[in-house]
Amino acid sequence: MKSSLIRLLILGVFAFPLVVAGQQAPIARPETPEYWDAGHTFSSNVPINELSPRAFRRFHRRFEAAGPGECWFKSADGYQVSFRLGGSHEFAYFGLDGGFKCSVKYYQGSEVPADPGDVVKRRFPGYRIGVVTEVNDGQKIFYTVQILNPLFVKALTVCDGRIEVTNELNNGGAGAGPAEASR
Repeated sequence: MKSSLIRLLILGVFAFPLVVAGQQAPIARPETPEYWDAGHTFSSNVPINELSPRAFRRFHRRFEAAGPGECWFKSADGYQVSFRLGGSHEFAYFGLDGGFKCSVKYYQGSEVPADPGDVVKRRFPGYRIGVVTEVNDGQKIFYTVQILNPLFVKALTVCDGRIEVTNELNNGGAGAGPAEASR
């Protein structure tokens, strides 16, 4: 697995609560210019002529169902697009040349797809799935899954049915009663 994807996956486990909190309240964005193109509005931290037309076209082909109001951010590494698809907040990353790097999606354990969810539930009975981060590099889909029980919180990486425990923390629930253990 590429080290840059692993970093994105691990970051997702810890950054997800911030994304969820941001979804609960209106997003306060810094003053960025808004643009209109083919019936939808988007904003960017740079003038429209500094965005890669190739990245823009690829984004709209790959994420046709993206809701209005995407936000483009240009950095030295390329472009990050923040947008809503369905009910979730997602990010897409493109290189400076406009080539697709990956997309990242965050969601709660109750919304986990069957593929990683069933594998995790079989291998870790008694754990509840908390936060899921999905990274799609265009060829494979990788997941980081946070699971917890009264005793431990674990961060897992799931890809092609294989599970790797990347981090394990003591949950401090050694004295938890049966009601807590059944969650």
